[in-house]
Amino acid sequence: MSSGASRSKRLRWLLAGGLAAAVGVCALYAGNYRFIRAKEALYRVPKEAFGYTQTYVDVREWGPRDFAANPKIASQLVRAQGKQALHDLGGALQDLGDALEKK
Repeated sequence: MSSGASRSKRLRWLLAGGLAAAVGVCALYAGNYRFIRAKEALYRVPKEAFGYTQTYVDVREWGPRDFAANPKIASQLVRAQGKQALHDLGGALQDLGDALEKK
């Protein structure tokens, strides 16, 4: 085997390893955070436990019933972003934010 072919093979393995490492880091990152898409912003909030369920949640069309059915998402959003997040959501969670502040 020529020296050039050997270097080319090593370079391919190095690139493949780097790509695999990058994918692994992205997977770990996504498992630790929840990305919540609101009308005004995309929020990144830490998850309570590692997992891939509900990693991305689009709440742009949600109403009070949707938030009531998913209290964990609402609570994490308010804890991480404060009342500004409620304002960005069009006030659908204003009462929830007031209740959480009282606790």
